[in-house]
Amino acid sequence: MAHFTQQEMTDMAMAIALAMQQAGNINPAPAPAPPPAPPPSSKIITAKPREYTGGADYLDFKREVYLYIAANSQSFTVDADKILFVLSYLKGGHAATWAENYVDLRTIAGMMTLMATFNDFMMEFA
Repeated sequence: MAHFTQQEMTDMAMAIALAMQQAGNINPAPAPAPPPAPPPSSKIITAKPREYTGGADYLDFKREVYLYIAANSQSFTVDADKILFVLSYLKGGHAATWAENYVDLRTIAGMMTLMATFNDFMMEFA
């Protein structure tokens, strides 16, 4: 067993007391705030528009297109995406003929150029 002098014992006791005091006075940095919870999923599931052949159900088709694009806006960031989407649903009948003419008039050397806004396109399509 080690033998300490009275002075060494006093010095050690003071060092321990000082260390304990400092440990109690040290304010650890607060824990970082937890990251915000992701927003609840607001993914709305809407049916894709029905194919349109040209007829009296134009307003129904137009409404279906607008609903689908609104519910999937992250996929339709530019007007050209919206226009191509609508063109892909114009199948058969007068609608297909109109779509073919629209594409043919805007295709030069194999490249289709879409300069219209989506609203202009829909007005022209009406």
